Amino acid sequence: MDRIRLQAEQLLKVLRIFNVRKTLALNSYTFQVSGRAVGIIRPENLEVLKEYTDEFVLEDREVKLRTWKKPDEITENLRKLLRELHEAKAFPALRAWRNEDLDVKFKFGGESLFRIERSMTYIFGLKRYGVHINGYSVDSAGNQFCWLQRRARTKAEYPGMLDTLVGGALPSGSSVEECLIGEASDEASIPRDLVDKSARPVGHVSFLYEDHKGLSPEILFCYDALLPKGFQPKCKDGEVDAFVKVPFGNLLDIVIDEEKFSILSLPVLLDFLIRHHILDHRFGEAYFRSVAVIHENLHDEYPAMLSQI
Repeated sequence: MDRIRLQAEQLLKVLRIFNVRKTLALNSYTFQVSGRAVGIIRPENLEVLKEYTDEFVLEDREVKLRTWKKPDEITENLRKLLRELHEAKAFPALRAWRNEDLDVKFKFGGESLFRIERSMTYIFGLKRYGVHINGYSVDSAGNQFCWLQRRARTKAEYPGMLDTLVGGALPSGSSVEECLIGEASDEASIPRDLVDKSARPVGHVSFLYEDHKGLSPEILFCYDALLPKGFQPKCKDGEVDAFVKVPFGNLLDIVIDEEKFSILSLPVLLDFLIRHHILDHRFGEAYFRSVAVIHENLHDEYPAMLSQI
């Protein structure tokens, strides 16, 4: 019981990182495109943007585009502006520039309002969608192990830290299923037939996180994959340095260590731990807080929540 108490205390400390609603309400503006609020911009970021263009207009607590209206027009003009900001190293987030566009939508499944370089979503507080696979296996003695990847030390974000077996953002024009299959192949060499056989959709996590790069409103679709005993993941795209097998009983200690585990994947593993009855009522307040943190209603309430607090 002492171990559970200590884990619960540490978990509560880590979960405070996700408590950003009130800060946003006091210090930020909604970003409006085509008459819809799609993001949240911090005041200091707005000031930098206005140094490079007069296209962003502040009205009350709303930031609007002055003249760019059509999706392609917004996409192309933003691309030009963002390249200039990238070259000027105007934002820390741009160090993670990937030349990878994401679709910006009012809601998942809706039309794309425009496309934007992934690293800039932090600056505009735009919702990002992604896919994660929790890969696990069971040995002949019945012991359960979870596969984790060690992120490449060359990655711009969380280099050398542990992460879920497979994870990636939903790129522009891609479906969840296409992203799932592509990331599984690239990051862990899981073939299509094994993905189809073993990857089971188990819902999603959604959460808010804020750091020096900006704001991360994340909606991540989660899959559990029971992998064959002899399966050994291998990386194809250079984004993973190694893979490790962790006994279920040691998982919580790893994911609550901010020096070891990628913070943006913490909600995915917390969801896995809850689903597999490792994190439960025994952890008291830490359990209930975990459930609340990983299930923010971003689909309906973000970014309208800014005016509701």
